[in-house]
Amino acid sequence: MRCSLTFLPVSACDHRRTIMAAASLLLLGAAAWLALELSPRGPVSRGIEVLALSSAGRWIASGTAAGQVRIWHLGRPQTVREVHETNGHLNDLQFDPNEEYLAVANKNITLVPLLSPNPTRVIRGDQANYGTVRFTADGQSLLTINGRGAILAIEISTGKAHQKACCSTIYGEVALSPDDSLIFGAGHWPAVWSFRSGNLISRLTAAREFLAFAPIAIDGNKNLLYMGNQDGRVYVWDLRTRQFLHTSKAQPGYVRTIAVLGNSGWIAYAALGGAVRLWNPETEESRVVPAARTTSNLAFDHSHHRTALGTDSGQIELWDLIEGKLLSTLPPSDH
Repeated sequence: MRCSLTFLPVSACDHRRTIMAAASLLLLGAAAWLALELSPRGPVSRGIEVLALSSAGRWIASGTAAGQVRIWHLGRPQTVREVHETNGHLNDLQFDPNEEYLAVANKNITLVPLLSPNPTRVIRGDQANYGTVRFTADGQSLLTINGRGAILAIEISTGKAHQKACCSTIYGEVALSPDDSLIFGAGHWPAVWSFRSGNLISRLTAAREFLAFAPIAIDGNKNLLYMGNQDGRVYVWDLRTRQFLHTSKAQPGYVRTIAVLGNSGWIAYAALGGAVRLWNPETEESRVVPAARTTSNLAFDHSHHRTALGTDSGQIELWDLIEGKLLSTLPPSDH
């Protein structure tokens, strides 16, 4: 039966058209689902997104976005421990100063023991989406930022927040000053808070920036504070006076990681998947290490004067960046 103004009321015509449209959508949806199910699935990415290096250079950990975390002892050829974290995107890894466990930040914060077979310990299980994790020098507290932009100091023994600062953005790291007295936050309006009280002390820019700052690195010996920006530059402030000094040359892509290369005067920075660039703020020299391409943050090993970076193949590469030499890989490149 055809639907027309002559034979059926308008309301009945509309009703029939609605049923036919819904049936068509169901058929299209079923066809699309079947195509997806029958199509070949791509492999799960093994690319390393996060690295952590212990303070004495004894341990290194790598993590993929999906939460596959591997812990290595740098004096051995095999992994010491492997865990799979399933609570959302892996945001950060950090060893405690005493090298007893690894902190893992995703929707929760967990601690993975390094030398014991004990299970991981959840210290924040509220699904608040935690970004950066940084330990105080005594290892009793850690600094973090959650998905609501709240900066928290969390007591390791209890998992309770004993201090809170407001506010920043999860796109943007938080860091402690060398004496643990100050909190530095990146994001769209980088700022300084008191670690003891949580009160805002000062802003590092005159107004909220359109392009956000993300990674933070601190050179305590030279009293310099570095932040990488989405404009491809590294910005430098005097750590004591918090006065802005200058910027690096721009690179293609956001600055996603910065590492201070010991006492050499050089810093290294890179975009995600990009070549590592070197810059000396004192001499204004700069250069690129084309073969050193990182999918993770850069981690400098002070004990051996080398820099670790992650690759999209799942390997960790150890570099002498100043000389532009690849020293070794984990796992070894012949595996």
